Amino acid sequence: MTLPGVTLFPQTPLPLHIFEPRYRRMLAAVLRSHRMFVVAMQKPGCASETPAAVAGLGFVRVCVTHADGTSHLVLQGHARVELTELVRQEPFPVSRIRRLRAPACDSVTIDALMAKVRDLVTERIQLGFSSSTAGARKLAAKIKQAQALLTVPEIIGCLEKLNNPDQVADLVSSALLTRAAQTLFVMRPGMKPITSLRHIVVPLEGSPSSSEAMRLTDEVFCRPGREIVVVHVSTADTPDEPGSLPAPRMVDQEQYEWSSWHEEFTMRFATCPEGGKHRTVVRVGDPLKVIINESKRLSADLIVMAWGGVFTKGHSAVVRGILEDAPCPLLLVPVPGHA
Repeated sequence: MTLPGVTLFPQTPLPLHIFEPRYRRMLAAVLRSHRMFVVAMQKPGCASETPAAVAGLGFVRVCVTHADGTSHLVLQGHARVELTELVRQEPFPVSRIRRLRAPACDSVTIDALMAKVRDLVTERIQLGFSSSTAGARKLAAKIKQAQALLTVPEIIGCLEKLNNPDQVADLVSSALLTRAAQTLFVMRPGMKPITSLRHIVVPLEGSPSSSEAMRLTDEVFCRPGREIVVVHVSTADTPDEPGSLPAPRMVDQEQYEWSSWHEEFTMRFATCPEGGKHRTVVRVGDPLKVIINESKRLSADLIVMAWGGVFTKGHSAVVRGILEDAPCPLLLVPVPGHA
C-alpha cells in the first residue's frame, strides 16, 4: 500500500481506513493468509503513484469490516523492508521485499546516543507541544493524557527499559517526528558547537528548489557583520528543473558567458536585503567533497541546505554525506511540494 506522508515504524501501531477497491481486495487476501502487508510512503516529487524504496511491514492486529465493504484496522509495525522488485500491479500491487537490519555499531557510542535521545525527549515533553495543526493538537492531547498517568521520570524510565536502540529510535520518531516537511537542525556528535554565527555556508545547485535554503537564510540569519557564502559546484550533471541556472561548463575562463552567468546568479541568490555580506564561490568537482572542504576552509558555523525530505539518490545523497562529514551543524530546509 502506497500512502502520501505516512511512515510505518517497527513496533508502532498505524490505524488505517481501507476504502479503495484494490486495497479492499488486498485486505481480504491478507486476512485469509498471513495478516501482513507493507505500507510505503509516496515518493516525494512524483505525480504518479511511486512508493519509496524503504517501507514498513506490518501485522493486522484488529480489523472491523463494515456493511459497505470498507474496513477500519490497526496495523502493527513489524520490520523495516526494502522493495526490491514489482511483481504485479493488478488486482493490487505486489512487490518482493528484503528485510533491512541495522549494522553492528560500537556499544559505547550507541549507549551515549540513547542517553542523549532520552535527554532530548525529556526536554521536548517539558517544553510542551505545538497545537498549530490538527495532528499536532491530537499528539499534544495524547502526551497530556500520558502525563496525567505518568510523570516525566516514569516516561523516561519506560524508555530506559528498552535495550534495543532500533526500537527506541523508531518509537521516539513515530511519536515526535510528526511532520517530515519541517526544517530540521542536525548536530552530530563531534561537530563544533555553535558559539556564534559569523560564517554561514549555503550550497546552491542553481535550481529554484535549492534556492529555498537561501530564502530562509536571508529571512532568518542575514545581519550586518555576518558573512553568508553561496557555494555552487559545477558538475557534468545540470539540474533539469525549470528556472534553473547552472554554471557554464568552462568556469575557469574569463569570458562573456561566465561573467554574464555570475552576474545573474549573484542577482538571484546573493543579494542581501538586510545589509549582510554575501559572496559566491564557484568550484568544479564532487559536490560532497567541495562543500565539506569549503565549510572547513571558511570555518563555517552553520551549513544551510534544501532537501526533498528523503535520503535517496541524487541531491539527498549529498545531504546524507554532509550529515556524516560536516564540520559544523546543518540546517535542512524542506522544499515546498517535495517534502
